[in-house]
Amino acid sequence: MKKALGYARVSGKTQASDGTGLEEQVAQVTDWATRNGYEIVEWFKDTITGELPWDKRPAMKALVERLAVNGIDAVLVH
Repeated sequence: MKKALGYARVSGKTQASDGTGLEEQVAQVTDWATRNGYEIVEWFKDTITGELPWDKRPAMKALVERLAVNGIDAVLVH
C-alpha cells in the first residue's frame, strides 16, 4: 500500500461549519485513498485564510517539513 499525507484547509469559521468543512474533506479524501490503495499516515489541517502564503499556514508548513523526511508517496488534498 502506498503511503500518503492528507491535507485539509478551510478559510474561515463559516466554511468550517457550512460547506465542505474539515471533517467532510477528511471523509472524502479518506474514502478516495482507500479505493485507490493509499494509507494516510498523517493528517494536517488548517483553519486559516487562503490569502496567507503556504509558509504562514501552520499545518501546511508542518506537512512540507514532514514530507522532507521521506517514505511518502503522495500528498492528498480535497
